[in-house]
Amino acid sequence: MIRALIVVAVLALLIVIAAPTLLSVPVAPALVSELSATPAEWIVDVWRDEMTGAGQAGATSPVAKPTRTPEWPYHDMEAQLTFVCDSDGFESAFVSFNKSNFLHWDGYVKDDEIFYLRAKWDDRIHETGFSSPRSNDDVLHFTRAARDIQNIANHTTLLLEVEQRGSGKLYFRFSLTGSAAAIAKARAACK
Repeated sequence: MIRALIVVAVLALLIVIAAPTLLSVPVAPALVSELSATPAEWIVDVWRDEMTGAGQAGATSPVAKPTRTPEWPYHDMEAQLTFVCDSDGFESAFVSFNKSNFLHWDGYVKDDEIFYLRAKWDDRIHETGFSSPRSNDDVLHFTRAARDIQNIANHTTLLLEVEQRGSGKLYFRFSLTGSAAAIAKARAACK
């Protein structure tokens, strides 16, 4: 479990740091964002370890903004949904935010290291498990990766509810249109 979290954290960091130099492959156009006039699409980033030739890839959603504007300093809050894989068969998915230390945790932790947030996959609402260090909540890892990756690929929208410190509930609507094709391209690149 710790190895998997470390690999995901490293892959997330690589995506953020190396994104301008990675091979970006646009995937099928997604729905136009309700908050943007430009079409959004999933992006597949592929990179190889120069020493071993091992493949790694990530598929990242269009940017999602909260359905209401949070108070300052979180007024410019954004999130993205990312799938990552490597040539060893490891797969994971996570939600990343452009701000950290904004989540309110009380009442959400039900297991020792897992907390549950309400997620609406198209029209179906259920609690979805996540893990994240409480001191660094800008990345939320799906705890049941195989099931949640399947949900990402098989649905058109994900509405995620989070509790922001001092401001109440925030909802992020992710477009999943094009995610199945993006995940398939990332998986192919990881082989």
